[in-house]
Amino acid sequence: MFEETNASNLKEESNSFRKWLPFEKDIFEELYDEDALLVMGKGLGLSRILTCFIRMHCSREHFVICLNMNDHAVNMHQILISRGVTLEALPKVIDAKTSVHDRTQLYKLGGCYLITSRILVVDFLLNRLDSKRITGLLVHDAHRVTETSIEAFAVRLYREQNRFGFVKAFSDDAVTLSCGFNRMEQALRNLYLRQAVLYPRFHVSIHRCFQAKQPTVYEIAVDKTPPMKAIQDAILIAIEATLKEIQRSTRYLGDMDLSMDAVMEKSFLSFIRRQLDPNWHKLSAKTKQLVSDLGTLRQLLGYLMSYDAISFYDFLLNHETVSGQQRVPSPWLFTEAADMLYTSAKERVFQVMEKNTGKSIHVRGRGAVKSSQLRSIEQVELRLTLECNPKWEALAQTLDEIEMEREKEAKSTFWGEGCVLVMVKDDRTCAQLLKFLSLGGKEMMKQQFGQYAMRKEAFIRRKLGKRSKEMSLGLEQQLLIQHARKFAEAQKAHSNTVIAMQQDCKSDSNMATRLVSKWTLKWDQQRQERVKRFKSSSFSTISSDDISDAAFQLNQPDKEVLIYSYDQVLQNGQDALCFLNRMLPRAVILYDPNMTFIRELEMFHASQDVNMEVYFMLYHQSVEEKMYLQEISQEKSAFERLIHQKAHLVIPSATMDVPFDVKMRSQHHANAYSMDTRTGGRANQRLKKLSYQVIVDIREFRSALPSMLHKKALKVVPITLEVGDYILSPAICVERKSVSDLFGSLNSGRLYNQVEQMMKHYKIPVVLIEFSEKKAFALQDPSEITNTISASNIISKLVLLLIHFPTLRLLWSRSPHTTVDLFKVIKKNLQEPDVKVAAAIGSGIDPEHSAKFTESSTLEAMEREQMGYAHAETFYNVSSVEILQKLPGITQYNYRHVLSRVKTLAELSNYSIQQCIQLVGQIQGTKLYEFFNRSF
Repeated sequence: MFEETNASNLKEESNSFRKWLPFEKDIFEELYDEDALLVMGKGLGLSRILTCFIRMHCSREHFVICLNMNDHAVNMHQILISRGVTLEALPKVIDAKTSVHDRTQLYKLGGCYLITSRILVVDFLLNRLDSKRITGLLVHDAHRVTETSIEAFAVRLYREQNRFGFVKAFSDDAVTLSCGFNRMEQALRNLYLRQAVLYPRFHVSIHRCFQAKQPTVYEIAVDKTPPMKAIQDAILIAIEATLKEIQRSTRYLGDMDLSMDAVMEKSFLSFIRRQLDPNWHKLSAKTKQLVSDLGTLRQLLGYLMSYDAISFYDFLLNHETVSGQQRVPSPWLFTEAADMLYTSAKERVFQVMEKNTGKSIHVRGRGAVKSSQLRSIEQVELRLTLECNPKWEALAQTLDEIEMEREKEAKSTFWGEGCVLVMVKDDRTCAQLLKFLSLGGKEMMKQQFGQYAMRKEAFIRRKLGKRSKEMSLGLEQQLLIQHARKFAEAQKAHSNTVIAMQQDCKSDSNMATRLVSKWTLKWDQQRQERVKRFKSSSFSTISSDDISDAAFQLNQPDKEVLIYSYDQVLQNGQDALCFLNRMLPRAVILYDPNMTFIRELEMFHASQDVNMEVYFMLYHQSVEEKMYLQEISQEKSAFERLIHQKAHLVIPSATMDVPFDVKMRSQHHANAYSMDTRTGGRANQRLKKLSYQVIVDIREFRSALPSMLHKKALKVVPITLEVGDYILSPAICVERKSVSDLFGSLNSGRLYNQVEQMMKHYKIPVVLIEFSEKKAFALQDPSEITNTISASNIISKLVLLLIHFPTLRLLWSRSPHTTVDLFKVIKKNLQEPDVKVAAAIGSGIDPEHSAKFTESSTLEAMEREQMGYAHAETFYNVSSVEILQKLPGITQYNYRHVLSRVKTLAELSNYSIQQCIQLVGQIQGTKLYEFFNRSF
């Protein structure tokens, strides 16, 4: 039936492939024929394949659910509109902003829906959505599907009632799927699939397609400056020494590869943490600091290539200051490599020189000259080096070459229309290049250093105050203060000059053009004003406002040179291929390497009738180059492992079977109504004693426990609970805490209030402390446990909590699987909890009216809205409600009344004292008004 319905759609999609690449058509036809997990290399157009399936099911004849696609909705809608899909047929987006009533109405229409997994699970459990009506599921980011994930829960609920609908999963993260033991096989089991379709970059059809039409690529190998080489070597030496020290200090890493090649992998640090997490509490403070230092040193390698010399040196100084304040300072800071690093980093910015001899004075490391050996500051001077990033000059030369080529080919239609696209790694680099192209390298660095000196002077003044004189400062500090004063005076004089110039040049439209170098961008009037501002002011650390403003100013499609960051290209879920089709660049300069974008460039060039030039910039023999090549090699190795796993997959023939415990629960339901004359009513009496219902707070579906409860045949009933997270019986209420949440709740006092509420309404209050399987089953290092009570100790806080609430019970669980077993033991032979009563507790609602919380009809959903007793997950912002409850004058008895009368906290803050009193009463209203209006 499904194939007959979609025959016309398949033909229509096949015709649309005329503009697509041959391998994309092969993938679509292969995936259309059977349910499978598609794994593609990054940047090879996975979203285009997924969009094709969505377009095929946009009509109301189908009912298709798309998971993990809400972030890509904007881009998806643009693609579908460009391919002829009407606005009415576009996929509907369902998220936390969509009310229950609206969701129920949308489900009746059919079509395609982009829905969050948590909402889908809740609607399945509350029977708001009949899974038998669903044509199929499209699961994006399938590498995230694990046994405990919410996506696996949604697919299981779907397959429990619907064995005939399709499931198609998509992923472009082969590295994640290849990690661990049979990760791909487990993903297939959780998705109820038997087949995996693999398309790496080295696939024959993809390689043949790209090889047939390659863009013109110019590799620009940029040489590092001698100080940059010295810094890189020093960091690598420090990393190697840190790795050796970690190996000596712990035995929990086993035979893990700790070579320098492994360090270049992006996931290296996560591998180490994953290996050490089960025994993290047993590690010494020094070992923990060494692991943290690895992350810092890798970060420095990236900053060396992207930061300017001043920002990099400033970061090093700040890190040294912070490390000195820690209980265990970073060991690598006391090595010769650190001396080489700091010395070379400072030489890129400035040097302290002796006037008479012209020799550089070192104030760090071996051979350092003490300030006491020189009589006065008059014997030294501050000589500015202000080394520019070598890539800046390479970029300027490349733009020169492109401009010259454009002039030669001025008659060509292609060269007359296209733009030059410069791609960088982040918004900070985007703003940095904007300043460089408008001010020039030396002028930019002078302004940066002036701001740096002024910040240092301000810091020194705050630190010393009025008690010390400048003569007690070091040579370097005194020289920086002198330079800061000179810069401030020059800045003031320059500002006055620019104001006069601006008054004289109002009629000169070419003034801004003369302020930039010969390869000036073709600015519009708004851009010219920005360049004037650049010339008339100095810059320090780039703020987030500056970054976004710079990025916005550059993103003008009609300009000759555009600078974008990769994050900007991929914002709102759009892919790089759509961006390139919109921009149609004639040349692309890859200032920073990015494997995904480079492949998107290959796809764009192969699908367009253009001759595009690509300029690929890399530091020669640098860590940047090694990391890029390592990323390509890592994905290739991942696909080779997946190919091997696919050849040896062990998937049961009955793929559609739901878990055994779920089937047993269904059989219990069937047997309860069967006629067995031999046993009489004894069987039914035994079944009535079975207790398998658990009431779960709607916000708990962010965790793995509700999914595990359902998988082990316990009936999960999701509602909004004001008291507790899980209700096991009329007498037992459970508040679940992860380890991190436990620390936070004890520190803020929130757990005390939660236990107090449970004590008030339930006979047996329980706090469940749930650990992670991948981490240590301990709250702290045993050596930190003392015989005395400490206000900062987690065990002491728990002991005080138990002393204050003697009837409180603690449950310690190793994992969600263990928690399920504990719940089953506790619930044995107990009475089932009442949903109406549980929903009413703590809400101030009569239990008879609380039934409206669990009903799903449209009429009752509308009544809930009128009553003001709506689901928190549907109508209220949980974070805002928690803030409201902490305000003076707001209590557990009146906050729901406030929610029904006030829309936002901003509106409440503007209430007059009469309105506050009318809202919550005389005393509470006065407290509330004074909180918002009393001065500091």
